[in-house]
Amino acid sequence: MTGRRDNPHDSLFRGIMGEPAYAASELRSVLPERLSAWLDWSTLRKGPADYVTEEMRVRFGDLLFEIDSRDGAALIYVAMEHQSSSDELMPFRMLEYLTQIWARHLRMTKPRPRRLPVIIPLVVHIGSQGARWCHSTQFADLFELPPSVADVVGDYLPRFRFMLDDVTALDAAELAERPLVPEVRLMLNVMKAAPNNSGLDSALAQWTEDLAEVADGADAFRVLNLLVRYIMLVGETEETALTPLFDGFGPEAKEALVTAADRLRAEGELRGRAEGEARGEVRGVVKTLLNQLQLKFGAVPAAVVETVRAADPEDLNRWVGQILTADTIEETLR
Repeated sequence: MTGRRDNPHDSLFRGIMGEPAYAASELRSVLPERLSAWLDWSTLRKGPADYVTEEMRVRFGDLLFEIDSRDGAALIYVAMEHQSSSDELMPFRMLEYLTQIWARHLRMTKPRPRRLPVIIPLVVHIGSQGARWCHSTQFADLFELPPSVADVVGDYLPRFRFMLDDVTALDAAELAERPLVPEVRLMLNVMKAAPNNSGLDSALAQWTEDLAEVADGADAFRVLNLLVRYIMLVGETEETALTPLFDGFGPEAKEALVTAADRLRAEGELRGRAEGEARGEVRGVVKTLLNQLQLKFGAVPAAVVETVRAADPEDLNRWVGQILTADTIEETLR
């Protein structure tokens, strides 16, 4: 597999948060106040795109930003990752991610720096079915140590934790109180509410203020197009249900709705071939993973085989990475 296969959730998240102005809105709402005050937000910019290997690119997002400190003394990286499920090994995954960024910085900076840049790792979790994050954010918690030696061994273990924004745990009122730009708040609300929702038009009607501001903005068509596409892909809301609402926000909003619906219909005509190709790739990953499980752990139970065959591409790609460090089949498939 040569690249990360986007699912609708990642596509919407990266489509919005990939813009520095929108990313700044999210970051400034979650970072500690003193840290936020140290950063020069006018310098926030997209980071390099070649900081991870191809194998890692399958498992990680591409949202890396650079920002300068207000005192001019430091270059800071901000690594932002979207997760739709709670992952026990996320501290390891993030640390692996960060070391790639540091390695690239040392390799590309001339003369070679004597200090490493600060990296602020943020995981934004929007769980499916309303599931909240349920695992530790600290790397040290991945080790099994008896209390009798934990205080001795602990000094020799990496100390690292990532910042977690568990959006799933927030209700609409809490999101409304956040100092977010309307594009980001609307995206977060939609990602929480749209999956498998046949009545999203009613929910959208509650967010008319944000919708109106987005429709009046310079990025209106692109943002609304991304949102509509996501709603139609993951939910059960038809174009006809959205039309009266979008008509009220002017011609650009209406055009975004119609364009997204037309493109999805056009893609639907080619879906048979595309899905056939995708199924072929997924079958290849399934076969590889089952072979790896058998080689590492011996005979694979029938129930595990069925679980792997029924998994979605995101889980399969995560498991292929986790098997490298897992000691049991259960750890691999978490």
